[in-house]
Parts: sequence; C-alpha cells; structure tokens
Amino acid sequence: MRADPPASAEATKGFAQPANFSTVTVPAAALTTTLAQTAGGSATNFAWMDMLWLAFLGGLAVQNPIHEPHKQITLLAIGLFQIFDRRLLGSIPPARRNVYSVLIKILLATFLLGHTGTMPIASPYYLIYFVPVVSAATLFEAGATLFWTAVASAAYCSYLYPALKEYELTPSGATELAIRVLFLFLAAIMVNRFVSENRRQSEATGSSRKLWRRPIDAWSRRKRTSAARSAWRHWGS
Repeated sequence: MRADPPASAEATKGFAQPANFSTVTVPAAALTTTLAQTAGGSATNFAWMDMLWLAFLGGLAVQNPIHEPHKQITLLAIGLFQIFDRRLLGSIPPARRNVYSVLIKILLATFLLGHTGTMPIASPYYLIYFVPVVSAATLFEAGATLFWTAVASAAYCSYLYPALKEYELTPSGATELAIRVLFLFLAAIMVNRFVSENRRQSEATGSSRKLWRRPIDAWSRRKRTSAARSAWRHWGS
C-alpha cells in the first residue's frame, strides 16, 4: 500500500513542531459546492444541477493530489450518492433514510479528508463537510440540524488527535480551527432558516387555496344539485 507523502509546510498551518518548526500561511480554498439537493428532486431527471454538481467535483478531482486513488474514488462516491441517495435508500422509511443519508455523507467527507495528501485537520478539503451540513439543514428541523452539524464538526476535529502527536497546536491554529467549525454552524442555521420559512409559506399558501376553494366548491355543488332537480322535474313531467 502506498504511503501518503509527508505533510508539507503548507499542510501544517496552525501547527508547530516542538523543535523550532515554523508555520506557513495556507491559501484559502474556494469551494462552492454547497448545493442543497434535498432529496426532493425528481427521481427520473438527471438535471443540469446534477451535471454542475459533478463538474465541481471534477474540478476537485484534478487538484493535488491527482494520483491518489482513494481521493478520486471517494469524490466519485460523494457525487453519486448526493444525486442517487433516494434511490439507494428508497426501501428505508423516510425518517431513518434521512438519518442514514446525512451519516453516510459525513463518513465519506471524513474519509476524503484523510486522503488529500496533507495533514487532514489542516486540509483545505475540509469544506466538503458543508455537503452533509447543508443536507441536514434541508432535511431536519433546527434542533436536529444543530445535532448533525455537531457530529460533522466532531468528525472533522477527530483528526486533531493524531496531528497533536507530531505537532503543537499554535494559538493561530486554534483560532482558525474554531472559525472553520463556527462557519459550519453558521451555514447550517442560515440554510435551515431559509428552508423552514419556505416550508411555512408553502403550507400557508396551501391553506389559503383550500379556503378559497370552499365557496367555489359549494357553489358548484349547489349548481349540480339544481341541475339535477330540474332534470328530474323535466323527466317527471
């Protein structure tokens, strides 16, 4: 089995070896793949958003490390599962299906982070955790959304333990780690609030339509009854 290359100076931002190891600033990675493909899309349409989603993952696939098979396979699994999770988990009741869906996405994100050719806790690929976080925000209420965001954050921070065996966490590193985790919660809250408000508006619109239809339905029934009585009287005469 091929060993991962040693972590470079860029991979250890925020960490320092006890023996006078200097740190280097890591450029921020731009990842805009927080697609809220909530499981509500059509099961038969391979929509253009799905193609865009795969294009973004393809962009990640051609970034270093390119020749890491575990990274490429995991990216492919993340892309396909995001699109076909409803089909793959279709035989499971909806409540449990949503739980399994988010949990699998967290596991895939965690596995990917361990095969990006850098120290996982400092990897710019940490943004892949926005996928399960946003998915949870679109599927659950606020409490469950915060819970799953905490699980995703804990999975990410689990890579801190092996890093501390070789490096020392600097104050700047601790600050950046806290900011990364807080941004996960911020995204979860914003998306969940938007989806919840959208859902409430849809329910209110549905109720209004029902109220609006009642007098029309009553008038239609009276008209049909009147027509039936007229026909009966005509037939009787």
